[in-house]
Amino acid sequence: GGKVTAVKAGTAIITATAADGSRLEAQCTVTVRKKSSGGGSPSYYIVTFDTNGGDDMDKLIKLEETEIDIDDYIPEKEGYEFVGWYLDEDFEEKAEDMKLTGDVTLYAKWEKIDEEEKEDTEEIEDTENTENTENTEIYFSDVSQNDWFYEAVCYCAENGIMSGVGDSIFAPNAPFTREMLAVVIYNAEGRPEVDGRSPFADVEQGAWYTDAIIWANKNGIVAGYGDGTYGVGETITREQFASILYRYAQYNGYDVSVGEDTNILSYLDAFDISGYAFPAMQWACAEGILSGMGDGTILPQGTATRAQAAQMLMSFCENIK
Repeated sequence: GGKVTAVKAGTAIITATAADGSRLEAQCTVTVRKKSSGGGSPSYYIVTFDTNGGDDMDKLIKLEETEIDIDDYIPEKEGYEFVGWYLDEDFEEKAEDMKLTGDVTLYAKWEKIDEEEKEDTEEIEDTENTENTENTEIYFSDVSQNDWFYEAVCYCAENGIMSGVGDSIFAPNAPFTREMLAVVIYNAEGRPEVDGRSPFADVEQGAWYTDAIIWANKNGIVAGYGDGTYGVGETITREQFASILYRYAQYNGYDVSVGEDTNILSYLDAFDISGYAFPAMQWACAEGILSGMGDGTILPQGTATRAQAAQMLMSFCENIK
């Protein structure tokens, strides 16, 4: 029945001690943010850095009207010189310092340097790699050994978990959709035979994902929305991804109890997690399938790319038993 009043914006840890002499304590982290001038909740926007093959960079989540100095965010890419950030994939509109008024994606432009010297170095490295390692094959033309997701993509390709999208392309930055995860799990189970039709209005009969969704739904691994649709074509959110893997782990009889003792309330956006997804998010964080962003958030409603999906699937396969 206690009441705590905030006197200013900030984050505090509140400890409550039982009054019955048992010495039991409970803690929670509370973050108070200043309201916008309109009296409502403040608006946050996301800056996404598409490094175009360069080192991976964390997304920025900043308040509306925050000024961003893009010169503070310089990626690296072996053998290339960074030209600058652009607001479009065709590199026609160069980005300048900006004040956030909405979500924005910045695209990195590169120029190759020292091509002859680089080719000689690559020749030596290729020879060494051939002699000393067995798993250095680059499966896709848009995935290089310098990419943060290289190991995960190779793992998923080697183990038949994920494949490319055609013409030796993996499309690491393309969205990973809800039906794609159903197909991945269905393939992992050996594509068992299914009967009947899908209960979802947007799942076409005979499509490449139909049997996967029917099977996964019948086994309690995937579910649809209240309007009778599955959400075909929708990019999967991080909490949806965690929830499906959580239910798949339960389907296989794996121990998921580790999540019960995992505190994820310290993440600034923990209360953005949907009620149904909370146990799954606890479990996914405890098992290292999901991790927080550099700014103290977990982004439960953030969407996943194919590269991020490969990383989560590799973590699931290596850690869950």
